[in-house]
Amino acid sequence: MTGPHAPTLLAALGTDLDEIEALHGAVHAKAVRAATLGVGGALAIGLGAFAFLAPLTRWWPVAPVAAVIVGAIGYGITVSPAASAYKAAFKTKVVGRLVALRYPAARYAPFEGIGEADFRASRLFEQGIDRYACEDLIEGMFGATHLRISEVHAEYKTQTTNSKGQTTTHWHTIFRGWFAIADFNKHFNGVTIVRPDSAESMLGAFGQRLQSLGRAMSDAKLVALEDPEFEQAFAVYGTDQVEARYLLSTSLMRRLLDYRNRVGGKVHVSFVDNHVVLAIPSGTNAFEPPSIWAAKAEVSEGDVAGIVEQIELAEGIVEALNLNTRIWTKPPSSAPTTSS
Repeated sequence: MTGPHAPTLLAALGTDLDEIEALHGAVHAKAVRAATLGVGGALAIGLGAFAFLAPLTRWWPVAPVAAVIVGAIGYGITVSPAASAYKAAFKTKVVGRLVALRYPAARYAPFEGIGEADFRASRLFEQGIDRYACEDLIEGMFGATHLRISEVHAEYKTQTTNSKGQTTTHWHTIFRGWFAIADFNKHFNGVTIVRPDSAESMLGAFGQRLQSLGRAMSDAKLVALEDPEFEQAFAVYGTDQVEARYLLSTSLMRRLLDYRNRVGGKVHVSFVDNHVVLAIPSGTNAFEPPSIWAAKAEVSEGDVAGIVEQIELAEGIVEALNLNTRIWTKPPSSAPTTSS
């Protein structure tokens, strides 16, 4: 953490934590009660089915299906609304409060995010999208740089059909993690795309889509750079070779390498429409409240430190790429936001 320490921030949450604990207690009790009734109901249905349907063996599969349906209905009626209210309160009163304490000029919108149109416009992922979700938007001015960042999960689907003609849908992740769009501090006209160098997986899923990728990137050619370490970590494509080398200065390449090592992931970067876009993979869902199945909704100093670490990712991008240094006195961005 680069700002106030976790104990200070935890104390600042004050009575908000008491409200979260009260909401958690209510939804926890409902969840436990629903689970108890669900198990009891499933046993009753199972015993009843055994007693009355045993002679009709073709109806026996109805029993477990009915138990699942009854349990789902009970959960949806009694638990789901309370769980949603608890989650919304946690994001608003805990995460929102921590964002405001760290960055008073920033806006946090838990159920908004960077929309699919902006995700596609980044040109970082050429695979067609069949399902898209985004949340936990943070946006604002970080020094002289306007930045938006949110969690994104983009997927595509495939379908298989077995010998009986039954079709199964399979969902595959294109990208899941933090997606950020920031005003860049140099003027440019073309498109430059910096992807993790995945030569080792060329025969995998990427290889299967190589033909469609080649068509989509027909205007962006491979750019040769003079930094062997950077070229080993990234593959660079650009619509303008000279401009790509201008954007990827020696200092910026070093900063991107350092940032990649710091976040420990395969960072994707593109320079589009006078903005820099970063996609930072993550295997976890940030800013979620303690489980409704936990005995208490305790928020510790460690929990606060973890949340703030994610919040500070926005400022970390600006600092890591030195975006507040205005090249040729480029003014701060005033572009409108487009969230979803």
